[in-house]
Amino acid sequence: MKLAVFVRRTALGVALSGAAAFGFAPSAVAAPSDVTLTPSVVGNTVTISIANGSDRPVACTIAGFNEGSDPLVDEAAFGYATPNDPLELVPMGSQKAVQMRLEGVDENGFPGPVGSTEIPDGDYEIYYGCRTLVLEGVEEPEYWGTNPPLDDETTTFAEVIRVSVPGGDTPPPACSGSLCGLTLTDLLPAT
Repeated sequence: MKLAVFVRRTALGVALSGAAAFGFAPSAVAAPSDVTLTPSVVGNTVTISIANGSDRPVACTIAGFNEGSDPLVDEAAFGYATPNDPLELVPMGSQKAVQMRLEGVDENGFPGPVGSTEIPDGDYEIYYGCRTLVLEGVEEPEYWGTNPPLDDETTTFAEVIRVSVPGGDTPPPACSGSLCGLTLTDLLPAT
């Protein structure tokens, strides 16, 4: 799925205001450090920790692309989207760790990050958009993320997140016999 579609579909699903995260400017009170994302990679599992320091719950859409890809043209390799469940939002003043999933098709036939959590080896660039949930006509939502998916008028841009997925645990070296584990120094006579 391409990033623009990826963000629109999931933002519309959880947003009470009905406005999509793509192409809208944030309100003036959003500070770039209010919502931050931090990656961790263990083997072939990529986890993103979302820290919400804003004064409202947030929903996020995250998409990982092969390094050098164009996120507006190319398909995402993996991602995460806040489900259509208010209990899945990141509460204000809290942190939530989410696992990235390969792109797939959900039970309703919609493409999205619903596949395996085993991400293939490679270097990836992660783009994201997060927004507060607000009541329509009462408040303006605030936005955080990268460009794309946020537009040029957004002042809360973050840098693209880069991760390398190493391929899991390194297999032990092939070794057998009584010399296994010895170095050249161990084999030389003592002086």
